[in-house]
Amino acid sequence: MPDLAAPGAVFVPEPIVTSASYRVSCLPPSHHLAPQFTLWVSERAGRYAVTNLWSCCLSVDGRWDHEPRPADRPDGWDVRHRFDLPNALRLAKQAARTLTFQGRSVAQVLADAVGGPGRG
Repeated sequence: MPDLAAPGAVFVPEPIVTSASYRVSCLPPSHHLAPQFTLWVSERAGRYAVTNLWSCCLSVDGRWDHEPRPADRPDGWDVRHRFDLPNALRLAKQAARTLTFQGRSVAQVLADAVGGPGRG
């Protein structure tokens, strides 16, 4: 480790830690299917995106769209897929209740956890 008190040493401040995303799911983080049933609300250039495990973004009309690279986005893409934080969290909470994975809804997965496979 360099001697920070040495002449000519550059002062490096303490790192700044910020929270830039929120986890939204109807399943607890410890559930084995939690990743597939989790949405993320993440800051992107001052607005927020709602994304899933497969790098798709929720649009204002409730569709899931693959997120293209910024240079490849058509005009208006950000307007349809970026929100202020309160709306992003509201939309993520609504969408979390409707997620499916391998033909099973979040309600069915929760029912299985309560009563065993086959319920729901």
